[in-house]
Amino acid sequence: MSILFLAYYLNNSKYSSESINHRLQNVEKYYELKNHTEICYDSHLSQPTGIAVWYKKHENVVFPFSQRSNRLVVSSYLPFGITEVCHVNRSNIGSCLTKLDRRLWEDYELLTLMHPALCLLSIDTKTNELRLVNDGLGLAKVFEYEFEGGYIWSNKISAALIFAQSVPPLSRQGLGIESVTGYYWDTHTPYENVKKLKRGSFIKINPAEGSIYRKQLDCFQKWIIEGTTKLPIEGLERFFKELQMFGDFLPIPAGLSGGRDSRVAVAALLKYIGAENVQLRTSYPPELELILAKQLIEALDFPVNWRSTSRKLASAPNTDLTDRILSWIKLYEMFPAQNGANNPGFTSWFDGLVCQNISLGGEGGETAKVLYYTKRQMRTKPFREHLKDHTFTSFSSVRFVHAEHKKLVHSIIESHIRDAGYYGMPEYRFFDYFYFVQRYTNAPITTYSPYGITPFSTPEYFTFGIQQSQEDKFTYKLYNSLIETLQPLWKDIPFYDQLQHQVDRKMVIMDLGEPSRIWNTNGYSTFMDLLNCEKTLHDYYDINQCLSVYDNRENLEQLDIIEKHNLNIWAYRIVLKGMFVSYNLGLKRFIDDNKDSCFQFQFQSLTKIELAVDWAELLKSNDISTDGLFHKPLPKGKLEIFYSDYNVYTFDVNSQSKTLDEQVEEFRTAIKEIRLF
Repeated sequence: MSILFLAYYLNNSKYSSESINHRLQNVEKYYELKNHTEICYDSHLSQPTGIAVWYKKHENVVFPFSQRSNRLVVSSYLPFGITEVCHVNRSNIGSCLTKLDRRLWEDYELLTLMHPALCLLSIDTKTNELRLVNDGLGLAKVFEYEFEGGYIWSNKISAALIFAQSVPPLSRQGLGIESVTGYYWDTHTPYENVKKLKRGSFIKINPAEGSIYRKQLDCFQKWIIEGTTKLPIEGLERFFKELQMFGDFLPIPAGLSGGRDSRVAVAALLKYIGAENVQLRTSYPPELELILAKQLIEALDFPVNWRSTSRKLASAPNTDLTDRILSWIKLYEMFPAQNGANNPGFTSWFDGLVCQNISLGGEGGETAKVLYYTKRQMRTKPFREHLKDHTFTSFSSVRFVHAEHKKLVHSIIESHIRDAGYYGMPEYRFFDYFYFVQRYTNAPITTYSPYGITPFSTPEYFTFGIQQSQEDKFTYKLYNSLIETLQPLWKDIPFYDQLQHQVDRKMVIMDLGEPSRIWNTNGYSTFMDLLNCEKTLHDYYDINQCLSVYDNRENLEQLDIIEKHNLNIWAYRIVLKGMFVSYNLGLKRFIDDNKDSCFQFQFQSLTKIELAVDWAELLKSNDISTDGLFHKPLPKGKLEIFYSDYNVYTFDVNSQSKTLDEQVEEFRTAIKEIRLF
């Protein structure tokens, strides 16, 4: 992640400018943003609305992540698809955000032309009107926290909680869903009152009216039912043209394997960017990936920069398991633990972009092929029966999780089956739809890095993919046609899935080796301690069953390599849940230690403000204790006194409606009610 934004709408005048700034300073402190000189900061802070954004600025990036005119406009991603919405080129890219913001609010339907992920925020610098838009798939992670003081929107949950200075209870439903599936579905998050914003959301806050306007654009209506007459290659070509418009991202790294998604993505990259501007890499095992990657490189009639790296070496942890997991949670918040647990810890959440500023991902390509089912299965088994045994939704393959959480996931699946029916999708296309609304929207590359680019998120590509007939998907017609057009030298080289059942099994196993298996590392004791001591885990997992499986290392080593791999993933997922509890407690401590520190000074006899009123003496003479009261002098004989987290009383010497004695008595009543608690 290289960008952090936070927007707020506060419903209480208690939030003075000093309080707002202090809370934002706490966010900076928590994420150590002051330690990075390359991080830019921009904001428009007012009452009751405001925006703050931190981002890493690279010299080769032309695109402005924040832009000012009469509005401050912020984008948390490169806005691919912008040339479909407004006239923009490299020479006027500096004004693109203002144009995009205006056009989307003039015509909501234009959002269907934008590529996910996208999140656009803007605030009028005079009226303080706040606006927010996220993409039609919901790939952009935007979290909304509704708390006693108002609303906060951010792409980091922890940042929202720090600004609110409160941590809500953990969500049993959210954590239950994560226990079953490995991530959070729909709007669920780990916390109560914190929701992931729905796809296609338009939110507008009008401070003058005190109103919140919400609209959800049903982009699926356009994408799935109406479809498109444009070809996928048109979207890919525009994607790479816009990439070059946004900056000089050269060389561009990309992974090349034997898979279909990476092959098409690299073929497009070579055609539209040029081989001299591409850095290809292949990580293995499986060994078959390396063999196919070599064939692809050797088939080209021009030189290309390519290297291969064994994942066994890359995955060897070099830091303590606890540190790795906590760093992973702080960085990603919403994703499975095994990725972070198998890799070295982060020293900072911005470190991933210190050297390399962009990367190409193949997420989303799956809509061009069969998703997790076979032709035989679809012909011989009723859809609903097949769904229950599906590798994406199956409960029989879920280990250790209590039945109540499986039932919740089942009910969500049922609701999406009804949605798919509403969209008029045939049974086999349900998996396309479900893939987009669940798995794809949790893809890490598109979640927290604006530089993680996915060419398959172009509306032309996934709309065309969903519209394909079942037979076209089984024969991979779209993949084959794209390869033949983009890189015909590769058209006769088989894909990974065509060979995986014809080669030795060892060549297709994703075995990261002993260094990553939790029972072969010093993290094993941490894992077992969590199983025995962390009571929260008992709410989600059958701990006795876990212990019976993991308490004998020798038995684990005797298992089939696939079983080892699956149990390893489950172990790290359980560790993630246990470490999240520790992370949450640490977050609470940080908030408590830094709470309202800008007001933590003794209530003293103030310099007399107009009319020679000594406010402290006035309160004391009326037997009102000043302990715990914080003040802010205002001009014209006024004084704000903060007497709780969300309450403020303003004394006014010049009030025409209340005498000072009446104000003191009114304040005494108010503070008495608060202090009863």
